[in-house]
Amino acid sequence: MIEKELEKIVREERVKGSSGDSIRNLLKEYLQVYVLYYIYTSSDGRIDDGRRGKTL
Repeated sequence: MIEKELEKIVREERVKGSSGDSIRNLLKEYLQVYVLYYIYTSSDGRIDDGRRGKTL
């Protein structure tokens, strides 16, 4: 699923003539959405603030 979307982004940006650096940034931004979603919705993604095991 994610791989197909990344490939689609690369194809579309190559057609537009975007540089490799621009494409790389777009891919990182796309992946960042998934990573942040996981961090903020998963109990595994809790951030310990160092005070008696409380999480932020």
